[in-house]
Amino acid sequence: LRDGESVLLLSLHEFLVGPLLSQASIDAIGLTGSMMIFAVGVNLVWGKKFSVANMLPTLIFAALWPVFL
Repeated sequence: LRDGESVLLLSLHEFLVGPLLSQASIDAIGLTGSMMIFAVGVNLVWGKKFSVANMLPTLIFAALWPVFL
């Protein structure tokens, strides 16, 4: 994808999915993403300790968790 196409796809995704997410879901996604970025930093400093790619499905669970609480 070119830059313009990826921005269009992200905007379309935000337009369609954005209204379905509550503020708690967005906060949970942000927290999970922050922990994944921290894990990437740990991997850079101390070598490979965390498999961050295996943590990607937690973003889906983070978005759905507040719905079931």
